[in-house]
Amino acid sequence: MAEVSNGRGAGSARPRGGGRALVGLVLRESARSFLRNQHMDTAAMLSYYGFLSIVPLLLLVSVLSSRLVMASEAAREAIRAGADELIAGFGVVALDQLRTLSQQRIWGVLGMLVLFWSVTPIAAGFRASLTRVFQPDRIPGVLHAKLRDVLGALTIVAMFFLLVAGRILYGVLARHLPGQVTFLTDVTQLAFSFTISVAGLAFLFVVFAPTRLRAGELFSGAVVSAVLLLVIRPAFAAFLRYNPDYGFAFGSLKALFLTLTWIYFSFVAILYGAEIMAAARRREIALLTMFLPGGRAGGAASDALVGRFSRALPAGETVFHEGEPGHEMFIVRSGAVEMRRGERVLATMRAGEYFGEMSMLIDSPRTATAVVVEDAKLIAIRRESFDAILRENPAIGRSILRELAARLKAADEKLHRE
Repeated sequence: MAEVSNGRGAGSARPRGGGRALVGLVLRESARSFLRNQHMDTAAMLSYYGFLSIVPLLLLVSVLSSRLVMASEAAREAIRAGADELIAGFGVVALDQLRTLSQQRIWGVLGMLVLFWSVTPIAAGFRASLTRVFQPDRIPGVLHAKLRDVLGALTIVAMFFLLVAGRILYGVLARHLPGQVTFLTDVTQLAFSFTISVAGLAFLFVVFAPTRLRAGELFSGAVVSAVLLLVIRPAFAAFLRYNPDYGFAFGSLKALFLTLTWIYFSFVAILYGAEIMAAARRREIALLTMFLPGGRAGGAASDALVGRFSRALPAGETVFHEGEPGHEMFIVRSGAVEMRRGERVLATMRAGEYFGEMSMLIDSPRTATAVVVEDAKLIAIRRESFDAILRENPAIGRSILRELAARLKAADEKLHRE
């Protein structure tokens, strides 16, 4: 009987529709994680930090611009447009004050350091939020975290400064466009804003995420956040158009209230994009969790998703032999598998049951031989995947421990009877 523990069973190919099912899985898991992590509350905290940081950020960029080659009306217009990119309508409100403050003589090295330090709270808050999203194996120490906050603040300042420079360049190019293509201005502006948003968000996620992201994961999160931000602007404008008294109770502070509301929904969009990245990164873990006790596996969607974890084995096939090293456990989706020691049948595992977990957990040789007695479909879970599942789903660990305890009790009672 051939051994199949190398993982290349007959069912290893992904069925048709796996791509769509995988996208659906990522969207479902990201939505669940978004609610579980209470990101609506997190966005409220970040909007507070963001509001406190936006004026020092704009002022710092304005001072830097006035000290460098961009001390011009084009630079001020670019700063206004960049501020509007962050907070709709904020650029017009802030531009006059920024122009006056940036021209003061007080902005020496110490003053600019104070401005820069005022940006670090939003960097610290965003870093903490992404740590909750990605749940890394290691939490950095205090000194390392502070260094990351400073690097994050530098990144935010540099990105906004580059945004200002990019808008100046865009303005120069737009002025030199032939007259017959001016109808493309709005489309070009939209494409430019979207491209800048995707690039900026991707760079922010790279800097602040506590783990290394693959290109596909990074791109998916950045695009989703950029699309949501693009949709929020007209949606918010339409809401205010049909609800002109929104925030009326705040009187003269209505503009402040609307600004905070805008920042809040912007962070909601960014945090959801982060959850998309995290769900895409943990997609295999989410998939395998579906097949463990308490999971929601079933139907064609599960077949499409299971891909390389599935093994279809005919009756008479050996899954593993007694005494072999064990690095994975198996879940029976259909059919039956007998656990044998010599000629003795210890147990028969059927749909929904699992085996091989003991050797995988304690890294010991197999204590029995597993033989398929009815054509079976199995799901294989390796040790590293199982560890990740337990970190994110402690309830599964408790369920497996209860099952192991019940098996040990049954074995002990059987020994006493014999």
